[in-house]
Amino acid sequence: MGRSVPAKWQRVRETLQTSKEAYLPYNNVIAICAKEGIDEEQAELFLRISHILGHFIHYHNDSTLRNIVILKPDWLAKAISFVLDDETTRKRNGLVEFEHLSQLWSHPPFAGEEGYPSELHPIFLRLMERFDLSYKVVFERSETSNTSLIAQLVPDTRPEKFATNWGEQPEAGDRQQVQICRIVDGRGQFAVAEGLFYQLIVRLHKYSLGRANYNDSIHWQRGLMLDNDYNGRALLEYVGTDVKITVRAAYPERFLSYLTEEIKWLVENFWEGLRCNVMVPCIAPCGMNAPGNALFDVQKLIKNKKRNNHEVQCHISGCDEFQNIDQLLNNASIAQPPSQEIGIEQFRYIVKDELNVIRQDLNKYDRLDQARFEVLSHQQRSILSQVDQQFAEMMQMLTDEAKDGPRLFSFKPIDRKFFDLPQWTSAKFQLTLWCEHSRKPLPALNHGDNKKGVYELDLSREWFIKAAPYLKLLPESLA
Repeated sequence: MGRSVPAKWQRVRETLQTSKEAYLPYNNVIAICAKEGIDEEQAELFLRISHILGHFIHYHNDSTLRNIVILKPDWLAKAISFVLDDETTRKRNGLVEFEHLSQLWSHPPFAGEEGYPSELHPIFLRLMERFDLSYKVVFERSETSNTSLIAQLVPDTRPEKFATNWGEQPEAGDRQQVQICRIVDGRGQFAVAEGLFYQLIVRLHKYSLGRANYNDSIHWQRGLMLDNDYNGRALLEYVGTDVKITVRAAYPERFLSYLTEEIKWLVENFWEGLRCNVMVPCIAPCGMNAPGNALFDVQKLIKNKKRNNHEVQCHISGCDEFQNIDQLLNNASIAQPPSQEIGIEQFRYIVKDELNVIRQDLNKYDRLDQARFEVLSHQQRSILSQVDQQFAEMMQMLTDEAKDGPRLFSFKPIDRKFFDLPQWTSAKFQLTLWCEHSRKPLPALNHGDNKKGVYELDLSREWFIKAAPYLKLLPESLA
């Protein structure tokens, strides 16, 4: 179905598409728009929409790329192909220095191909990063690296160090949870998302075992290993056309959920016509003594649960075992959930002292990334993992009809002598909203505007007593 666009936009688009230039400076495009009566604000909107529709390539919010508009994507694809076809980069399993990339782009390895101006070389590299084709690696924290990894050229076999970093069983105190991303086409037939793992290697490199030293990385063309500090270690691997995600941690749920959602989003947004069904493996008891072979669709399990069905029958011929839906969804034995009030009190008093010890340890070793957490004991990592899990559960608990509104806040009396007034009946309190993503108060994110996100409320003693269990939880969670 065609889209109606303003006539001015259409004329600009035709001018750019018929241009002999492969790219134009941003200011030149703005000038072309101005000739058609389009101001800069509307011109930026035009470029943003044209980028989304695939007509041109322009990243306005990227400092390296904002001053260029690529009119002919094929011209860019050719520059990238020089890198993917380079024998030296292939032999190094995708590692390449910027100097070598610049040499390839200045003097293409194919006869009859013209080189690209040197000022375009940093732009090409940044575009490869934006396209999830590469990322800059680190070998020494104290040294600036000019080496990139071209993910498409990683080895096709598991590295030898895999076994020493992923044991047969989880470490003591850790639990293992598994989910399967089953990729299917519109007819429900198994399908392959070509290049998915190359993209995952780039997009998830902040969790790479080699984020402090690339030599510690573990990835190959059909799998990769990740580490999210106290939130667990993960193994992502192709099993046939399925992507199997295994996470080991004291509380693996949060990291597992994040990775599953990332894969599902990628498949359904980058591969037209494909979708990702989330599956979980069967668990013991198994009628065939082979737990893990049968897979259950999570959405169907949830539908069964909503219909008050607590069990589901295995579909594998010869098994027919009935399995508990809650256990399937958790890959673990089910426990009765405590009441919200008990859970809050347990969280406050069980972990409070241990968190104080952890803070003291981290202050001693306050370095970047996972170096801060390497000094912690396994028990301390478990406590931090539990805190993150409790935080996620608290956010779910506080969800109401206003799902899109703020749910996280801090709360304090305006009168500093408030706690010296045991018989108060009403008082003024200050409520400050917090960003759930950064976990920072809004005034800290508003560049000096200390009033945005801050409210004063008149509250009664009766209300305060009812809300006290929830309010007492916030300081421990946000700390």
